[in-house]
Amino acid sequence: MGARAERGPATGGPGMVMEGAGLQAHLRVSRPSFALDLELVVQPGEVVALLGPNGAGKSTALRALAGLEPASRSVVRIGGTVLDDPERRISRAPQQRGIGVVFQDYLLFENLTARDNIAFGLRARGVGRRDARAVADDWLDRVGLSEQGNSKPRALSGGQAQRVALARALAFGPDALLLDEPLAALDARTRTDVRTSLAKHLREYRGAAVIVTHDPLDAMVLADRLVVIENGAMVQSGAPQDVARRPRTDYVAELVGLNLLMGQADGEAVAIDGGGVLHLAHPTAGRVQVALRPSSVALYAAAPSGSPRNVWIGTVTGLEPRTDVIRVTIDGPPTLAADVTLAAAADLRLQPGTRVWCSVKATELEAYPA
Repeated sequence: MGARAERGPATGGPGMVMEGAGLQAHLRVSRPSFALDLELVVQPGEVVALLGPNGAGKSTALRALAGLEPASRSVVRIGGTVLDDPERRISRAPQQRGIGVVFQDYLLFENLTARDNIAFGLRARGVGRRDARAVADDWLDRVGLSEQGNSKPRALSGGQAQRVALARALAFGPDALLLDEPLAALDARTRTDVRTSLAKHLREYRGAAVIVTHDPLDAMVLADRLVVIENGAMVQSGAPQDVARRPRTDYVAELVGLNLLMGQADGEAVAIDGGGVLHLAHPTAGRVQVALRPSSVALYAAAPSGSPRNVWIGTVTGLEPRTDVIRVTIDGPPTLAADVTLAAAADLRLQPGTRVWCSVKATELEAYPA
C-alpha cells in the first residue's frame, strides 16, 4: 500500500525530508536458538507496523535496520544509499544511517533539557548551536511542549517524554523512522492522547516509517500496512482491514479477536479439521480458512428452536472475564471461543465441564482460500 493521500508536502531546511525515501531490506540474523529471515519493503511516506508474539523477531528486525544488531547478515538500502551489504563489505554505523529511532524507554539524555535533547542530532551533524536550538523550538511547538523547553527528562511526564523522543528523532530530517513500542510505557489515558498526536506526525512524515508494537489497536490506528512475524519469518502482510478480516494464523486471529478454523469446503459445507461441519452462506471449494467472531456464537442450555444451519453441542473448558463480556472456550468439535454477557453466563450456569448448545449464522462465517 502506498503513501496516504493526506500526507502534506515536504519543505526544505532542517527537520524535514525533502524527498521521501523508501526502504528495502533483507534482514538476516542468526543466533543459536533463533533465526530471522525477513524481506521488508516500505514505500516513501508509508507506515508499516511489525506485529508478532514475544520472541518472533520484531525488535531484532528493528535493531538490524538501525545498525544495532551485531553479526547481522542483512542487506539494507534506503533510497539510493546502501547501508548494509555483507558481500560488498558495507556496514554503516548507526549514526551514519540517517535514521531516526524512538526507543521504548525513550533514552533521553538526563543531563540535557528537552530543547537540547531535540537539538542533539542536528548538533552531531554539524549544525550550529543557534540554528539547532531554533529547529528544536519549532519541534517543541509542533508537539505541544513550548513551555517545557528548559525542562530535563526527570521533570517530564511519560507522554511529554515520548513526544520529546519523537521530536528528537524527526528534527534532523531522517530518511527513515523506526519506533520500538513507542506507546508501551504510557498509561491508558495518556496513551490515547499520544496515539492521536503520533498519528498526526506520521501522516506528515515523508520517509519510510516502521513501528514495532504488540498492540493491535496501535497498529490499526497508526499503520498503512501490517507485517506479521512469527518465528523470525513473515506469515502475513496487508492493509490493517484486510489482515483483520482474513487472518492467516491462529496468532493473527486471536490478535484481532476472531476464531480461525481450517477445513475442506464442498459447496456450502466445510468439514473442519479435527471434526465438525459448518455451513456457509455461499458455496466454495477446496482448502479454506473460516473466520468468525466470538460474539457471533450463541450459547443455549438446550437445543435451540427453529432450524439453524450451524448447531452443535460442546463442553466449556475455560472462562475468562473481559472488559464487558465473558470469553468462553468450548471444546466441540469444532473447538472455538464465544463471548457472552455476565448475565448470560450466570443464566447458563457456565463453568468448566458445562455442556452447552452452540449456534452461529451462516452469514457470520467468512471463508477464504487457505
